[in-house]
Amino acid sequence: AHGGSLFLDEIGELPLPLQAKLLRAIQEREVHPVGATRPVSVDVRVIAATNVDLAAASEAGQFRRDLYARLSMWELAVPPLRERRVDLFDWIARVRSAWLGPAAASAPPLRFHPDAAEQLLLAPHPLNLRGIERLVREIGAPSDQVSLGMLPAWALPGPRLAPPATDGKPAAPSREEFVAAFAELGGSVHALARRFARDRRQIYRWMDAYGLRDGR
Repeated sequence: AHGGSLFLDEIGELPLPLQAKLLRAIQEREVHPVGATRPVSVDVRVIAATNVDLAAASEAGQFRRDLYARLSMWELAVPPLRERRVDLFDWIARVRSAWLGPAAASAPPLRFHPDAAEQLLLAPHPLNLRGIERLVREIGAPSDQVSLGMLPAWALPGPRLAPPATDGKPAAPSREEFVAAFAELGGSVHALARRFARDRRQIYRWMDAYGLRDGR
């Protein structure tokens, strides 16, 4: 990395003995290669990343204060995806384009049903962009717009009442489960679709089957 940049990921996990060695290398701008008899001068820009609160770790004695002072001369805070939901669909498009490769040029853009889009915006997205990569691969390349029922359950907010089926999709609720949810949610098709992770068409079919659509 001499003459360039050295990127150190997960710096917050570095053991304290190694923190001391890294601090010395940064301060003295030299390293002692294994097997060498003398140190070697280096000129590098050190960039470190972590999801650990280094300031709090320093106060707790888990990270060297002097090393944190060296590394924190310039800080760039990257917020999690849940704090920048306005970027969500741009990231989905970008990740999908990278996944498709050359075929992306001729592929139509993903179109989301409003219900599906709303649920994605409400989801917590704990995996950040790794979760977007997984989502894009699981959705695949549908010929029609992406409906709520096409989204994987792990990508949706809130718990699901319907037990999982062997194919990985939510199983159909029993009449008792559906009627109870219908009463609890005031007959809201949108809320029922969210509860059972299905699109509105399936909810309407269940309402017809159980006599709930015409008020019986």
